[in-house]
Amino acid sequence: MRTLIAVTVVFWALVLAAAAAGARGGAEVINESSCEPAWFGTICTTIKATTNVSATPSGNLNYVTNGTAERQLTFNFGGTYTTVSDIHLVTHQKQGEIHVVSERSTESTSYRSGTYALDCTGSIVSHYANGSTQNVDYSYDCVVP
Repeated sequence: MRTLIAVTVVFWALVLAAAAAGARGGAEVINESSCEPAWFGTICTTIKATTNVSATPSGNLNYVTNGTAERQLTFNFGGTYTTVSDIHLVTHQKQGEIHVVSERSTESTSYRSGTYALDCTGSIVSHYANGSTQNVDYSYDCVVP
């Protein structure tokens, strides 16, 4: 769940970056990959996303973000933890204020270490409009392969 929230925050940052760039009527494409060493091993992250921005005749802005984020932690002791998240986010902004946000996200995780393995899949669907959350549907299931 924490990873799903973290990835959602990353995508929100991407949406806001597109807004800050002033892309009225265009697309912001992000295709980033990196690997960083850590005290426990290596962290590799790949983010691929597109945010389309369109303006209505009244000056309101609509943002649609679709993308994936993948993170793999490779531990010094030989195990790996991988997450792959798919994000679909729609935001409607009126006069500079966010009025509607709809999100549909899924995340698959895989942990492998020696003879231990665990695979999980989670999803969240939420809708926020005019100051309140209208509905949230969340699921998270794990299996030992």
